[in-house]
Order: sequence, then C-alpha cells, then structure tokens
Amino acid sequence: MLVRLTALCAFVGFALSATTPPTTTTTQAEPIDPKDQEAIELCRTKCNGDDCYLSDLYDCRMYVHCKKLASADYQATRMHCAHGTMWAGYENKRAVICANPKNVNCPNNFCAGQPAGYTFKSSKEGDCKTYWECDTDEIPVAKCCETGMEYDELMKMCVADSDNTCQVECPNKLHACASAEAKGALTAAYVGDGNCRLYWD
Repeated sequence: MLVRLTALCAFVGFALSATTPPTTTTTQAEPIDPKDQEAIELCRTKCNGDDCYLSDLYDCRMYVHCKKLASADYQATRMHCAHGTMWAGYENKRAVICANPKNVNCPNNFCAGQPAGYTFKSSKEGDCKTYWECDTDEIPVAKCCETGMEYDELMKMCVADSDNTCQVECPNKLHACASAEAKGALTAAYVGDGNCRLYWD
C-alpha cells in the first residue's frame, strides 16, 4: 500500500510539473512624463495638419512640434528655442519663430513679480552654464557663466566649478548662416546653432 501511494504521489508531481506553464518575465514600459502626455493632447486638439508647431504649456523658452503618425495619432516633441529667445510663432502667426523676450508676450513669464537681478536656470537639462536674469521691466535676459564657473540653482548665481565637472560651453554669439551673412541679412550677433531663425542679442 505504501509503495502504491508513493508511486501515485510521484506520478501526480510529474503531471503537475509537466502541465505548469513556464514563468515569463514582463518589463513595464517607461512612464510617460505628464508634460509630454499633455503635449500629445495639445497636438490632438490644436493641430489641424500633418505637421505643426504650438506654444508649450509650461515654458515660453520651448515649443511643441506635432507630427501625425501612420496611426492618425500625433507624436509630440517639446523643443528648445535658442538660448536668449522665446517662442513667438503663435503670436506672430508664423511657423517656427523664436524671438527676443522683450518682443514676446509670454503667458508664464518666470520674471513676473520678481525683483531685478532674480535669476533662474536654463530650460535645458544638464546645462550648467546658461541661466536667465530678470531686468527692471520683468523681462528675462539670457546670461552665461564665465570660464571656470557654473550656475548654482540653489544660490541662484555663478559659482566656482571647483570639481571641474561643468564642461558645457556658452552659446557662441556668431552668425548661424554664412550665406545669410554674406548677403547682409544678419547684422546682430546670432547664436551659432545652425538655425538663423533663432538668435539672441
């Protein structure tokens, strides 16, 4: 009797192991940043074509590029204006224009209510050099720390880069398009960012 019971248990154990499906490991998708999700919704409600540009909901130094996908949904990419400029395409009814902040009606001006000399960091993550300073008219002015210095967000000022970890260079005040310069189209100091539509004084 004992032998039969042992054999039966062994058979049941084999059957269970033979019919149990293998364990699979699933990886969850990276969570979508709420601002990126809102940008997608913005494209869905405001973009009427296959490709358009819209004002960013949070930062005038950025804008949203909407591109329609094969699925008829939109891909939304939050883009940066060149340092020293803010998105003005919506106000000027033009496609891609970033202009001097004094010529832009920014609905979320970070200098509003702040004293002259108040500073805040660049909109680009990892940029340890550039920052903005509010003038007496509450208009943001582009700034960049000197060589050997970095912007400290807590102290809100440029401090010595004692550990030499800030390797970001200040934007060059150079003409972006040599062809336009040759034609005399550019007379101010433009950022060498490869796009002569974006500049700062």
